[in-house]
Amino acid sequence: MKQLIYLLISTLIFGALVSCNGAKRALRNGDYERSVYLSWKKLRKHPQKEKYILLLEEGFKKAQENDMQEISLLKQENRSDNWDRIYVMYNEIRRRQNKVKSLPELRVKSQGNRIVKFPTIDVDAQMLEAKQGAASDYYSRAERLLSKGDKQSARNAFYEIEKIKKYYKEYKSSDSLQQIARNRGINYAIINVNNQSGMPLPAGYEDELRKINLRDIERTWLLFETRESPNRAYDYIVKVNVKQINIAPERLAYNNYTETKQIQDGWQYVLDNKGNVKKDSLGNDMKEPKYKTISCVIHETIMQKAAMVNGVVEFIDLQTKQLVRSVPIAGENRFEHGYAIANGDLNALSQVSLDKLRIQPVPFPPTSGMISATLPIVKNMAIQAIQNNSGLLD
Repeated sequence: MKQLIYLLISTLIFGALVSCNGAKRALRNGDYERSVYLSWKKLRKHPQKEKYILLLEEGFKKAQENDMQEISLLKQENRSDNWDRIYVMYNEIRRRQNKVKSLPELRVKSQGNRIVKFPTIDVDAQMLEAKQGAASDYYSRAERLLSKGDKQSARNAFYEIEKIKKYYKEYKSSDSLQQIARNRGINYAIINVNNQSGMPLPAGYEDELRKINLRDIERTWLLFETRESPNRAYDYIVKVNVKQINIAPERLAYNNYTETKQIQDGWQYVLDNKGNVKKDSLGNDMKEPKYKTISCVIHETIMQKAAMVNGVVEFIDLQTKQLVRSVPIAGENRFEHGYAIANGDLNALSQVSLDKLRIQPVPFPPTSGMISATLPIVKNMAIQAIQNNSGLLD
């Protein structure tokens, strides 16, 4: 018990020393903000701790002086892109001042019970000036970038206007300017579906292949369309090309097998070595079951047919007329149906074989239906190919 108490006391003392040394070290290293934070954190619970009061007083004073000196230098540079940094520093000053205001009155008893004063700076007007300067700078940058006329500059202009929103929800005509930047920065890609197989696709196959949820594949600066707009200047074309349609011929496979089973077939007398009927302990003739083997032949027919659609998704840059990437796609549909008939004693059959006898023969599915069944697979592969490679078009 004594050891536990000693350990707890030691831990508390060590923690206090680390905290105090941390605040001192930060002050000594010029990290005034951290020194203020560590001292303030301790004084929230122990406002009478004089060593922390003195550390806070000195750290606060130096932090304020340091920030005001840096702000003065930034203003002397007279650069519009400094306003954002100036605003951040004024905000830090205000936050620091609010932090010390949250503490109760602090007194230094060793100095005649002196009340510690934290001189504050009225930063509201300066923050407003910096806020207006930063917003004006971002707006001007956006206008300059838009005047360059290229897509990347338009995108950069969009993000410059986005920065204004941390200061103002509405500023000049920033909303319309940002929309112009977005429109100029977007790449447009048209998705085309082409049947190059030489065989007709089932009705509706190509139309369904075009029905892609564009929101799933679009990116911030990349929009897809599946219907060509005559007034649109497209940057890329994505071709979903059906190259081959392969139909495996209808095929019948046969499998014959026999199953056997032993069943009881009456009874017979038990004979001894001399051929005489054995007697039991009561003198009665002894009997035993008699078995016979039964069999049944299964004639199994397996119907098979297959269809495969092979294609490729091509990404083409319409400015350079170059193929950016080609991704193969394929969809397969297999039909297999088995049924059976029996010849012999059905009692010889296993449950598996009996189940086969319950299955009825069916006609082969039409070729068009087999091809149509590949559509979900082909479509999903095409969407995946576009999603995985849309970054090439952004």
